[in-house]
Amino acid sequence: MRFLAGLVFAAIVVCGIDLRFVRELADFRPGTTLQYDRFLREVARRTPPGASVAIHVSTRRFEPDYAYYYYRAVYQLPGRRAIPLKDPDDRDHPERLADVEYIAAWASATPLPHQRVWSGNHGTLYRRAR
Repeated sequence: MRFLAGLVFAAIVVCGIDLRFVRELADFRPGTTLQYDRFLREVARRTPPGASVAIHVSTRRFEPDYAYYYYRAVYQLPGRRAIPLKDPDDRDHPERLADVEYIAAWASATPLPHQRVWSGNHGTLYRRAR
């Protein structure tokens, strides 16, 4: 194990990896990733192909926090359009909610004024009220 830790440290030094990024990797524990993946599989199962799905996750910054959740959703929701609610400049875009059919809200205590379709795996899937 020490050898592996030494190898990682050497890679950080040689490649010049930003240590702030390495420290933030601790936020993405395996259990968190598994729960999020399960949540996204249920979102895919409960939304039709071609549906637009806004990704709502309460984070302060786009990189690396929101970016991870958004790009993971793009990968896990094939045939659907994942819509980001935060941009790389860390600005929120709640106005995009008007153009989506569904909202996948994960690890967020913020209740949304939309029709709840399903809850589980630390998240809720909402459908836009018609």
